[in-house]
Amino acid sequence: MAVHVTLKSVAARAGCSVTVASAVLNAAAGTARYSEEVAHRVQRAAWELGYRRRSRRAGARTVALVIDPPGANPYRMEACYLEEATQQLERCGCDYRILFAESRFQAARLIEQVQQRDLHGAISFVMGEESCAEVFRKAALPLVLVTPFRVPTHNAVVPDDAGGARQAVRLLASAGYRRIGYIDGADGHFSVALRRETVVTEAPAHGLAVVGIQRPRDLTAKHLAAWFDQGLDCLLAYSESYLGIAMEQLRGLDGGAPREIGLCCLSGIRSPSDEQPITHLEIPFGEMGRLAADLVVDMLERHQTEFATLVVPERLFLGTSLPVRTTPPPPAAPCATPVVASRS
Repeated sequence: MAVHVTLKSVAARAGCSVTVASAVLNAAAGTARYSEEVAHRVQRAAWELGYRRRSRRAGARTVALVIDPPGANPYRMEACYLEEATQQLERCGCDYRILFAESRFQAARLIEQVQQRDLHGAISFVMGEESCAEVFRKAALPLVLVTPFRVPTHNAVVPDDAGGARQAVRLLASAGYRRIGYIDGADGHFSVALRRETVVTEAPAHGLAVVGIQRPRDLTAKHLAAWFDQGLDCLLAYSESYLGIAMEQLRGLDGGAPREIGLCCLSGIRSPSDEQPITHLEIPFGEMGRLAADLVVDMLERHQTEFATLVVPERLFLGTSLPVRTTPPPPAAPCATPVVASRS
């Protein structure tokens, strides 16, 4: 006989109050204050105990929110996705249940959860190789993939990384920059190659030269010094965290870095504070979460399991890290095609 797991049981295992456990699992913003560490304990306890969120509506359809296990994804974007997706599902009269994926989906495990939990649809926020699509397809359940590892032609919601990179290149050119060094991402996610290729292609068309490309783990002060010898005046990075690594290397340069070096990154999340020094492309995580919820509800109502992949525009946020050059240098002379560091 199946044992009913209560919210009180989850709270006891997590070592917190029932109010806090409810706020974490039901995404009830503002009902209780808790740290990220407490949220991870509650989510882990719910996962281990097999807690099933009880529907507050008779006959409500249940949508699974598939996410990485607590602590597996260190970025704030998952919280942005979940907050907006859960609120939108509530508005649409749907119940939801959180399912945790392993580092890689195990198809057998996922099938078991689909069968046991009587799901009607799912939204996957897993930032890794996905095999859940086939599982839900076989079960004839609607599925929306948010920022998957690879971009399928159907059932995904993805940011317009190419369009965002083009915005950044145009901004650098209009602000008077001419020679940029690009801090690349790690191979894997589709956005890495897409952003890199867009930067390399667009830069010459706008009078910019890419003096070098390096991944953050390979970047050294020696690389930066060589770039400065070629006239580097701006660092463009795949993400804010990678730009931070480059800035640490800048501090190690003999004589320091030029004071007018520009800094920009191709992905970021707006800080809740008023001060946001880094110019970046703001990925619309919240909007993508709401859109994913709308799409899965729409498929449920129309008895469909497929839609064409949607691309959501990114927004350029201007910080203080990219001052306009008052005396723009002459157009950049051609330089050697940048070579991406070996991926071996």
